[in-house]
Amino acid sequence: MPDGRLAVIVADVVGHGVAAALLVAKLSAEARFALYAEPQPATAVTRLNERLCAMQVQRFVTMVLLVIDPKTSKAQVVLAGHMPPIHRKPDGTISEPGDEVAGLPLGITDSLPYEQLEVKIEPGDVLALYTDGINEAADASGAMYSIERLRGHLRSPASDPTAIGQTIVDDVRRFLGKALQNDDMCLVCFGRAK
Repeated sequence: MPDGRLAVIVADVVGHGVAAALLVAKLSAEARFALYAEPQPATAVTRLNERLCAMQVQRFVTMVLLVIDPKTSKAQVVLAGHMPPIHRKPDGTISEPGDEVAGLPLGITDSLPYEQLEVKIEPGDVLALYTDGINEAADASGAMYSIERLRGHLRSPASDPTAIGQTIVDDVRRFLGKALQNDDMCLVCFGRAK
């Protein structure tokens, strides 16, 4: 962002195919503009939602946004109908900040403002953002991967976000076995160096 902050967004458009892909491209451009125009993440997401509602695309989007300030090591979190980030401390304890400010998915109604909360990112912390294609991945018998299994990997003693992310991706692939992937999957893991 122009002031040196970093925005991390994970979003999931309802539906598949060309129309959903085009909406993702539009969402990316609109999110960049909203974050450039509005310094507060919640206000930027409120403006982004108003823009999507005005386009009347007949689809909605879930989204989690973190805006990280490297100077203060704080992240502002905004949820729009999406799962909260998983925040892991170096001792393996996890939290999922954001339920208290969770808003509706984007594109449903433009009459509600979004809220944000702040999270301190300490040395050794790891954060994971993901789409429901991860925790709802189903094997050949119909069993789901589960949020608990995802949390279990984040509780591991590993401290490297890249290694944790790769472990999760490899485990989801093993879990699926020969079953077809039935939804998009996105996983973003990052952290603060010690």
